[in-house]
Amino acid sequence: MASSSQNSSSVSKRPRDGEVQKQGEAKRVRYLGEAIPLRDLSKADGNRTNYSETITVLVGETEESAVVHKDVICRKSDFFVAACSRRWAEGREKTVRLPLVTPEVFNQYLDRV
Repeated sequence: MASSSQNSSSVSKRPRDGEVQKQGEAKRVRYLGEAIPLRDLSKADGNRTNYSETITVLVGETEESAVVHKDVICRKSDFFVAACSRRWAEGREKTVRLPLVTPEVFNQYLDRV
């Protein structure tokens, strides 16, 4: 009798934005469906934090505004590293939209960053 259960290893999982993928020695982060090499996004100034540069994060359907230090949030999140890259309009405009995240969840995230 043949089994009707589907083999879970044959189902491919679609990568989501913010996920870090390892390809050989290089790490890539997905943003807007594209895999971006992290090495291209890393800063050359080492561990020094620049508290003068900020970004605006528009959270939830109502786009509640949160202004955060770019270096602080990028240090803990490959997603924000990619989103703040000048390759994307969000990085050039210094505004990132998170319509599927509630303000409460984002505030909890900021407490941990």
